[in-house]
Amino acid sequence: MKTARYKQWWFQFTLVLILAVLLRVPFLNGSFWLDEAAQAIESARPWWQQFVLAEDFQPPFFHLVVHALQYVSHAEWWLRLASVVPGIGSIAFVMLLLRKQVSQKAAVVTGSLLAVSNLHLFFSQELRPYMWGVFFAALSWYSVYEWLQAAEGKKRQRWLIFLTLSNALGFLSSYVFIFWWMAQWAMTVTFYPRKWWRVTQSFLVSSVFFMVWLPGFWEQWRVGQTLRASLPGWAEVVSVPFLKAVPLTLAKFVTGVLEVDISLWFVVSVGLWWVLLGVGVLAALASLQKKPGLSRNFLLQTLFLTSIAFGAAWLFTLLTPVLAPKRVLYLLPLILALVGVVVQYRRWVGLALVSWFVAWQAWANWSYWTQPVLQRENWRALVQEVEHSFSAQNTAVVFGFDGPFASWRWYATEGWQTYNTGTVPPASYAEVEETLMGVQNYEYVLVFDYLRDLTDPDRKIEFVLSEWGYEEIGAITYPNIGPVRMWVRQQLFAENSQYE
Repeated sequence: MKTARYKQWWFQFTLVLILAVLLRVPFLNGSFWLDEAAQAIESARPWWQQFVLAEDFQPPFFHLVVHALQYVSHAEWWLRLASVVPGIGSIAFVMLLLRKQVSQKAAVVTGSLLAVSNLHLFFSQELRPYMWGVFFAALSWYSVYEWLQAAEGKKRQRWLIFLTLSNALGFLSSYVFIFWWMAQWAMTVTFYPRKWWRVTQSFLVSSVFFMVWLPGFWEQWRVGQTLRASLPGWAEVVSVPFLKAVPLTLAKFVTGVLEVDISLWFVVSVGLWWVLLGVGVLAALASLQKKPGLSRNFLLQTLFLTSIAFGAAWLFTLLTPVLAPKRVLYLLPLILALVGVVVQYRRWVGLALVSWFVAWQAWANWSYWTQPVLQRENWRALVQEVEHSFSAQNTAVVFGFDGPFASWRWYATEGWQTYNTGTVPPASYAEVEETLMGVQNYEYVLVFDYLRDLTDPDRKIEFVLSEWGYEEIGAITYPNIGPVRMWVRQQLFAENSQYE
């Protein structure tokens, strides 16, 4: 009897991927925020300079990808395809794996949850390398099972090569990939001890790629440690404290970009989802106790992989903060794969998990699409408003940083004169006066508040401008960027000001 089209594997597989693509279209052409603009500017340099990355604590693979894309276009949507494509690819490989190891139902459920996942969606649109870590983890996860279960011959060797290359490129995409690499090696030698030497050879070869990049890593580490030492509070901005890392990461896997709330309703709602997942996994294991086979082995091995990779990242956070949702996003497919298995063997528990998760994603995605505060910083609109309201000939722009922000440099089209007070808080007003001396040649001064809680906490810039006879007349404010304070020479403001 012919299977109905909607039940056919390739129809469902394609439908899930189409859904994933459609959900990632809104805001794909939105403004770059600070880190994305820095990525775009760095990747625009000549290709050999893509290996000079002292100030960006990321390996070079993503820089080379974005550099290649810029030969075609600099449009935001085009460059962000560097994250969209691996994001969709990760969903595809996870579905293919689940279909072979568990069932078509489990594959479609897991793929659908990844497609609607707000966290997966958000970073699939981010011009940063996080989604490549997810993709190469998914590819190596798929490859290791294909290699383990393939018969001897060329096909098996091919999958071993795929495993080696995916882990190697994973190393060059994200430093935190090492925890996945360790966990996958441990899983393979634990559950398949007879193959330990062969898989160890593969993993050692893949690690050589990282060893080649090791001098670049050490230089990035040195610069990063110097920044943390010179700028107190920076570590809290870019990382998560040790004790908060686990609950925050687990919460974000469910709630996406929504603000983590410590209210009773929020904690209970998110916590119960994880409790229900644990109950469902135990129930599925009980169902499979008397049915040893691919599904039971896959479930146990997925639990092992997730626990080792997550635990290693968390423990390493004692040395340097690395555990954050975006950095261990490659664990999200494993967690949702557990949901897929539960749906297969404990239907009602699985349906409750799926319904609960989808409800959270619907809320998170709708909030992301409708609330600017949850979206990326709109530097493009801000710069356009500044250039429409002021002239570069009589306006100075001041940043409490060591240079103009990358997002300003990416979008500004006129020859603006900029002044920078540095990342280290100025020790005295005299130091600020010396740095900003040239500002006095301009009628208007624009001061960015962005990051100044760290770099100018005492607001010395405002004091100096007041001493020089400038008057603050208002601010241009955008969500997540904060105010750009507008100052004008007091005499001009008194005689003829458009801001009266």
